[in-house]
Order: sequence, then structure tokens, then C-alpha cells
Amino acid sequence: MHLSLLPPHKVTALRLGKTLIVLLAASAFFRLLNDHALLWPTATYTYHPGERGRVISPAQPTSLVKTADANIVWKLTRDAFPFTVVTPYALKDIRIRATLHLGTQSTVYMTAQGQAGGTLSTLVRSRYLDTLEWPHVTDGTTTVWMRPPTASHAVSAYRSVADFRAAPPSPHTIGVVGLDRLAYASIRDYQPETTTQAFGHTFRGTHELYVYAANETLHLTFDKADLNREVGADQALVRVARADTMTSAGTTWLKTVRVSDDGNTTGNGKPGVSQPVVVEIPKAAPGVYHVEIITTGDVLLKHLQTRQRYSAFTGTVVLAEGPTYGTPFTPTTIMTEGQRVGLAPVHEQAKQTVTVAGKNLKLTQVKVEQEVKNLKGVTTVTIPKDDVTVTGDGLLVFDGFRLLPDTARALDINVTPNTAGIDYIVARYTLHSGDVVHVDQTYPFDELRLQGKSAQFSLIAPGVQSGGTIGLTNLRATLHRGAFPWAKISEKVKSLF
Repeated sequence: MHLSLLPPHKVTALRLGKTLIVLLAASAFFRLLNDHALLWPTATYTYHPGERGRVISPAQPTSLVKTADANIVWKLTRDAFPFTVVTPYALKDIRIRATLHLGTQSTVYMTAQGQAGGTLSTLVRSRYLDTLEWPHVTDGTTTVWMRPPTASHAVSAYRSVADFRAAPPSPHTIGVVGLDRLAYASIRDYQPETTTQAFGHTFRGTHELYVYAANETLHLTFDKADLNREVGADQALVRVARADTMTSAGTTWLKTVRVSDDGNTTGNGKPGVSQPVVVEIPKAAPGVYHVEIITTGDVLLKHLQTRQRYSAFTGTVVLAEGPTYGTPFTPTTIMTEGQRVGLAPVHEQAKQTVTVAGKNLKLTQVKVEQEVKNLKGVTTVTIPKDDVTVTGDGLLVFDGFRLLPDTARALDINVTPNTAGIDYIVARYTLHSGDVVHVDQTYPFDELRLQGKSAQFSLIAPGVQSGGTIGLTNLRATLHRGAFPWAKISEKVKSLF
């Protein structure tokens, strides 16, 4: 029916109704747009101590107090000053800047909560490194200090950081700060393999490996199998980086592979169909590579194999065989060069006696770790039932694979480090002078872990709580949008219908 045929009051009502519908649709669209995209390319927000933050908010306001000091007007009262940045957007990165007055504080870090429970940490001030009287070279990001040579102890001098990276000394003479300890590992007379080697066990959940490759295809495969014992989707993310590009502040990933859920999110306990995963890096330049397999505890990693014989796990290994999984136990032998190893049975059937360095260790309580410390040299761990978690502070190498060579020593500069036997110190750090420190750190958005719509950051100042002094002038967060995320907005719109 044409509007002219309707009474005037009904025409008015219809027009108001249409206008209301348009306004509601526009409101919903702009709310959706605001939740998923920063309208301008960048937006900067500032937090001044004592204010109530809107975008930047201290998680513990009482950890910052006002003083009568003209320089340190607001000082930290705890070793950590955590704060959040509200980020209801699809971003490229977040830049955090802060102005600090050191006072008596000697070491300061800037940290952010990263993906998979990790922490992105940047050393922003170290009085120990600033006053270290060793010759040094820097490229503006990394600094290399060289012990002064003596008549009885020669130390090669490098003219640049690039020269050091091109021909590094023996790793056991290097101390690293904020860098991976395998960054400078190399293998003489290395010969690539042409056949694959299986690890021979099934693993559960997230795992990390180091792999050495040189002028060959770095090749790793496994099957992702969802147990489907928990409600929710079980994706997996596999990514690879060179160890010499890994820093405590972030990593440059060479390869990323994403694996979707198997389609069953009900938690009905019906095992999913195996999903093959292949990770390859052709013509891998000589060096150690770090492989992360990030997934949930409801996922098994089956038939893991690689062509690289120098392959080792790091951190925590979860072996998943036995009656709980409908498979027989398989005895396991692991080697480690670490000083500590810990083991715990995952299920009742896995209570057992293992052997560590030739001595028996009884595992009698489910998920209660038994550990052995002060290990020396290469230690062999024998496990009859492979339904356990294994942790260690060194590399964990399975039968059929080889230990990676000497590694650099990670230095703790919160105290004066022991540099006996160390001729070189390499740090992701540039020298500072004076008591004012300007923090300036950019974090890729995809590397950050969000809680709701907030990213978590923290200024870390070890020792402040027990008597150190450090002041904070302001904090700034710059949100950088990058390309407009139409794809993400489109996906969200489709999900509403």
C-alpha cells in the first residue's frame, strides 16, 4: 500500500519506525566498528601518577606514592608496578613510553604478558652494564663487551656486533643477557640427514624444541589429535624462529602454521580424526632454530618426527601413553646436560620407579613432582612408563637424537654476576648515563595476551620493596592500527547472522 493512502498519523509512525531501525542499525555498526578497529591510524594516551586512568590504569594504585622530593615526585613502593592498557581494537602494535628517575635503583625492566603464558621482558637500565669497564661495540640495539686481554689470557677483539655474529667465539665463553643461550651454537663438520627420525612417543599439549639445521630443509611433521575430553575448540599454532633472533622482548618468526579444531567442541570424549601437520623451512641457514607447538592440554601430538638429528625439547615435556590413552607403555630414555630434572606421574597407572644418573627415584603421587638437583655433565633419565611430565633447566634429548653443543651462559644481572670463564657479554641493551631513563618499547599486538579487552604491562624494579628508590613521571601508550581490519569486522558481522 502506498503511503499516500494511509492516514497521516500512521504515515508519521511508519517513518519514525524506519528512522529508529536505521539509527539502531547504525549504532550497532559503529559500536562493532569501535570494538574492532581504531578509526584513526594512531591514538596516544597519557597517564599521570595520581590520576584515575581511563585507557592506562595501574593494577595496584598503592604501589605508587607521592613524595616531597623535587625529582622523584611519585615513587614505586613495590618491586613491580603493573598496569593495563585498554585495547578494544584490532591493532598492529602498542608502543609504551615512560619517564623514570632512578634514584638508588640499579636495574629496571619493562615487561608485557605474551602469548602462551610467556613474558616479554626488556632490560631498560642496568647500572652493572653501564659501569662495566670492558671494551665494547654496539649496533644501537645489541652491545658486546670483551674482557680486556692479559699477558696470560688472549681475547679476540671484534670491531662490530656484525663481526661478532659472523664469527662468534666458543659459546661457553659467552654470557648473554636478554638473548637466547643457543643463539651462538654451531656444529663443526655438520652433515645433513636425508631420512626422518621419529621421537617414538606421543606428547600432550604445548611443547618447545631446539633444532639445528644447516643448508638443508628444516623438516618436522606430526599428527594433531584432539582428545575432546574438554568443552571448547582445540586449535594449534606452530611457529619457528632462529635462536639468534630470539630475545626476552620478542621474537622474529620465520614460519607460522595454524591448525584448526577437528570440529568437535562438545567435550564428549570422542577422539578426533588425526590432522597432519607439516613444517618446513627450505635452505635453512646454519644455526639453531626454536620450534613452538602451542595448543591445549586436550590435544595429543602423535608421530612427531624430523630430519634434524640435533633436536631437543626444552622446558616441560608431557608424555601421553598407557591405558588412559588406549596404548601400551613404552620405556623412555632422556639425556640432559642441565643441573636439575623433575618428574611426575600423570595418572595412577604411571606410578613407578625411574632412574636418574644411575639412582632410583620413586614416583608415588600423581602430579606431584620429584626432582633431582646438582646434576653434573650429561645425565641419563630412564622412564619405564611414558605417562609422565618431565621438566628441567637444560635440554631434554630422546633416544636417536643428539645433544646440541656448548651453550652460552645466561647471566643474572640483578646481582653482580659470576663472570669466571666468560670473555664476552652480549646483551640486548644500549648504554645509559644519568639518573633519568626514557623507556620506549613497541610490542606487536599479536604477541600480547589479552584479558578481556586489556593488555597487561609492568615496570619491574628488583629491590625497590626492600629499600631501593625509583620515580615515575608519566606513562604513554600509543595504539597503532595499521591497515584497516575490514576482514575481521566482516567476520564479526557474519557471525551475528
